[in-house]
Amino acid sequence: MMRARDDRRLSKALALLDPPPADRDRAAKNIQSALDSLASENDDLPFERDSAGLTRYIAALRKLRASHAALDPSIQQWLAA
Repeated sequence: MMRARDDRRLSKALALLDPPPADRDRAAKNIQSALDSLASENDDLPFERDSAGLTRYIAALRKLRASHAALDPSIQQWLAA
């Protein structure tokens, strides 16, 4: 049950972030790592879903990815994004 929920979350996150095909495997591993970390945390913490905040966060991640891609390739190796 828990694994199926993680698979759905991973699929939704990949669809939402829409990483380039070359980065899709790395993005999936990072997302899965984050999901695993969340699973190990206390699930009793109260939180509110903030879709506007999530939208801003996604926009910031996409801007970061575009900025990283625009860098000279010799510099990109020194910055992990």
